[in-house]
Amino acid sequence: MKKVYFLLLFLILLGICIRIPLFNQEEFINPDGIAYARLGQNLIERSEYSFRENHNWGIIFPPGYPLFIGLTNLVVNDLFIAGKIVSLLASILTIVIFYFLGKELHNENVGVFAATAFTMYPFIIRTATQVLTESLFFLFFFLSLYLFFRLYKTRTKLLLVLFSITVAGTYLIRPEGVFLLVLPILFLRSQEKTKNGMKRWNILPDINNLLRVVFILVIVILIAFPYISFITESTGHITISGKSGMNVLVGEVVTGGDYEKIVYSLNEEKNQIDIFEKNNNVSLLGYIGDNPTEFRQRFFNNILNEIKWIFLLAIPIIIPLLFSFLNKGFLKDTQNKIIITLIILFVLIYACFFINFARFMLPIILLLLLLSLTGFVHSTKIITQKITLHRIKRNMFVRFIEKNSKRIIVLFLIVSSIPYIVYYGFMYEHDLTEYVDAASFLKEKYPEYEQINVMSRRPEISFYSEAKYTNLPYANYKDIIHFGKLYNVDFIVIDEGNLEKWDNYEELTQMDKLSDDVTLVYDDSSKTYRIQIFEMNNREDGITLYNQFFNEKVVFPVSS
Repeated sequence: MKKVYFLLLFLILLGICIRIPLFNQEEFINPDGIAYARLGQNLIERSEYSFRENHNWGIIFPPGYPLFIGLTNLVVNDLFIAGKIVSLLASILTIVIFYFLGKELHNENVGVFAATAFTMYPFIIRTATQVLTESLFFLFFFLSLYLFFRLYKTRTKLLLVLFSITVAGTYLIRPEGVFLLVLPILFLRSQEKTKNGMKRWNILPDINNLLRVVFILVIVILIAFPYISFITESTGHITISGKSGMNVLVGEVVTGGDYEKIVYSLNEEKNQIDIFEKNNNVSLLGYIGDNPTEFRQRFFNNILNEIKWIFLLAIPIIIPLLFSFLNKGFLKDTQNKIIITLIILFVLIYACFFINFARFMLPIILLLLLLSLTGFVHSTKIITQKITLHRIKRNMFVRFIEKNSKRIIVLFLIVSSIPYIVYYGFMYEHDLTEYVDAASFLKEKYPEYEQINVMSRRPEISFYSEAKYTNLPYANYKDIIHFGKLYNVDFIVIDEGNLEKWDNYEELTQMDKLSDDVTLVYDDSSKTYRIQIFEMNNREDGITLYNQFFNEKVVFPVSS
């Protein structure tokens, strides 16, 4: 066995050793993770892609990651553990993908560097333990990119099929996967030699290459068609993402909007959360036309935020990245052009929506990592050229740097990663003990807990009690109670941690004194934040109102 494969095996074992402790320390699930987990469970166990009573979360979240969670849950019977296992395995497999990407772009040694960088990158490590799409998305996205690089050279039928399948899989994990469809455009370019031996571009593509592009599109559409049909039927218009309208609206936070009011306020009829209703009627182009000034401000604010995050996150690879741009042939390389195109697409599309978090920048960072491989492989040559150009005296220190440039790059990668861990930490989900205790109360007091419907700002209590879930709207107590009746809610959760900044929080803590429709059954302020649970009285009246509403005026698909 080649030495390089021993190194790759070592990196895989190192990646496992680094990630397993974090896997064990990840004690609580995040809200998006709850959506993925419950959707996956319902998809596999009930053959329905739905969760959340007032608006199906399946419209917003693509089914790729939930599908893997649901299948894994059949083995481990724990949704949280299942989600972490999927992310962990995907992250370990991506180490191998980055080795082959580096090898394909340059050589085996560069492949080892690429795999090392992915193994060690702090925020990448973090995604390996979270119940979020990042880890699985990286696996499918960069596997697709590797397959395309191979396909562009060899153009075999097997690679064509595999690339088409992985692109569809990437899209079904996150909508950004459609960016990969820009890659087959390269097949439409064809050259021919003229009589004097020069090459020129043909106006029309080669018929075989055109057929390859058509084949890829057909396969991707066939695989994605059930999901596209589902969200098209749910939203009332053809779309590739069920949350594009929401992302446009939530982006108003960037220009000073109140996140809680934007996301959780009721509509005028007070029968649905407003943003879910608007989601079906808002498009990015329409929003830009109606709000050009605000959108322009949002776009440039987001660009500045992206630059800040990219610079911060790219520090471990900053040296080889700079060397890449100093390399004369860097921008002439087709593969580098492909990677730069993908980076531009990510930057522009994220700037149009709501992005203020580091994790949204990680695909860009990993693409920059691939660009930095050129600088890594040519580092010695570039340093030598600069020494010669600027007539720098070759003393012992200069010769040491020139000779050991690659080792210095690897050392800097490792050492510069430490501050992220020390100063930024890994940002675990905050302690949810109070939610777990409240959920345990519901499970102990109500044996048929799977049938009860819990309304709250966040879904943790619903998740840990294995109950149904309804969003708590940003409203006064009367409208909240009415909303609860509309959606056949059994319990209303008022938790200080999420609602203390709401204008009417104090009023909500006194609901049982203000209305005979609810009774306070749980009140715990012994932990970090106070949590109250109010039981809905006269639930028979609520069921009647629920049936009347959904028989006479169905606004959104509701999970059964």
